[in-house]
Amino acid sequence: MEKENNIENLEKQRREFIGEIRKLKEEEEKSGKTVHFSNVNPEELTLEDAECWSKIKDSSITEEDLKNYRDKLLDKEWRPKEGVNKSRTAFFAFINNRASIIFFQRESPLMEQKT
Repeated sequence: MEKENNIENLEKQRREFIGEIRKLKEEEEKSGKTVHFSNVNPEELTLEDAECWSKIKDSSITEEDLKNYRDKLLDKEWRPKEGVNKSRTAFFAFINNRASIIFFQRESPLMEQKT
């Protein structure tokens, strides 16, 4: 029974994540900018992607988190690993860009002065 509830909860989290990414993609398309999500089919994203997105949203992502996520998706030459779909690699590119901004903001003395 507990396992079933956990599975249902994980699936609910995934559906909410997919809905959120779908909305972002639609907003980007309406504005005429499809840079980030043009190659992302939200239905192909996973709970791993959702977990990383959550860390981006609350700015808690670490360089180790990003490396672990990348290593699950890409080989050492940054090519998609066997079985990793195009949506996930495109989403990783978006996550990588957002993480770079977060890392810069943490380390930049200029950013500290503005807060």
